[in-house]
Amino acid sequence: MLAAWHLSGLVTPAIAEALLPKWITAGFILALSAYLAARDALAGSEERLGAWPRGASAALALLFALTAAVAITGRTGHLLLATLALVLAWQATRGWLRIAAPALALVAVAAAGALSPAVRERAAETVRDVRGFGAGGDIRTNSGVRLEFWRLSTAAFAERPAIGWGYGGFARKYAERADAAYRVDPARQAFVGDASLTRVAHPHNEWLYHAAAGGVVGVVLLAVVALGPMLALVLRRTGARGRAGPPMTHLRTGAGA
Repeated sequence: MLAAWHLSGLVTPAIAEALLPKWITAGFILALSAYLAARDALAGSEERLGAWPRGASAALALLFALTAAVAITGRTGHLLLATLALVLAWQATRGWLRIAAPALALVAVAAAGALSPAVRERAAETVRDVRGFGAGGDIRTNSGVRLEFWRLSTAAFAERPAIGWGYGGFARKYAERADAAYRVDPARQAFVGDASLTRVAHPHNEWLYHAAAGGVVGVVLLAVVALGPMLALVLRRTGARGRAGPPMTHLRTGAGA
């Protein structure tokens, strides 16, 4: 349903405008859904998510991937889709193919991105914004604002790296650092008191947020939450490998059975 709405937005501007505020979330969900559907299409019988035909899973994977790449302009979905394509290529192969397959997947992703107007537009915008930021230009661009958030959040973390400034104190500390930095920078003195640049509750980067707010402790806890399930899956599969052989070796044998 989410994919259908965004595809409809390509021909119906009103729908696209209504969906615009949620494109980051939509891109993330669609990219992850494309990966899960593709993996289900390739997995062995004992690892599949359901009993529906493999062709249905493959068709859904293609639909979700195309929607994330073409109908959504959010870079989060594009980057996640590319990353998961490499992960899937690595998971679905063995031996020397584990090197060749991700490389071919990277080429395919790059080619698909070059054909997508949404990806090309966002890539060009990002390059312009980053160059402008590096040259000391206007930071109030899409990427420039994020880079500024990251710069000041990194400085806040460097001041108190062990335990951070507290999750209730991040916004206050960020405002203090931003105003202080802008007052001594002639090129940015106009930004002093600018709420969009100094009253920031989150730097648009989860790792930096937890680093500045919780210090090293916060980063470690985030890593446990973010990577723990993946580590648990790897350990479970490692245990299963000893009993039934490498789980992903069933990708092709299962599909051909």
